[in-house]
Amino acid sequence: MHVKGIVLKARVRFVEERGGDEAGRRFLEAVAPETRRLIEDRLLPNSWYPFAAMIDMSETIDRLLGKGDLELCHELGRYACDSNLPTVYKIFFRFADVFYIIRHAAAAWGVNYDEGTMTVVEEGDHTVTLRMEVPIQHRAHCLAVRGWIVRAGELSGAKDVRVEERCRLRGDEHCEFVLRWRDK
Repeated sequence: MHVKGIVLKARVRFVEERGGDEAGRRFLEAVAPETRRLIEDRLLPNSWYPFAAMIDMSETIDRLLGKGDLELCHELGRYACDSNLPTVYKIFFRFADVFYIIRHAAAAWGVNYDEGTMTVVEEGDHTVTLRMEVPIQHRAHCLAVRGWIVRAGELSGAKDVRVEERCRLRGDEHCEFVLRWRDK
């Protein structure tokens, strides 16, 4: 499984913005040598990189800037949603409803991942359920996707956005995110 460089670049920017130059130096020293080489060779936004590099970066960021419990990965997902969406899309988000935004975000899964799917499996009154099917599962990834989904809902103007997560890593049948919100 591979991810686009834009996903990895958001993690590097997160470290730089949250921790400054010193955190950036410590981050480069702490990631695996193969991840360090990718970063130092200049990550290209539209190139494919190993999923393992994203996990390495996420775990390292959580150890250095978080509590080491992977919960900071939720914030990484929120940050990626904000930093990777061009301003024109953010404006568009404000005028579209949550269902439209989430449906299109799910359909665009293949823009950032070369394997797996994200599909809307159920819609209800102020609720939508997304199912993520991936060949490689990791808790850091699930938390980042959860954060991205919450932020996408917020950018579309929804209030009190919450997500209930079901995860195969925790024994659930599927990896699903049940998003709930109040109207604008």
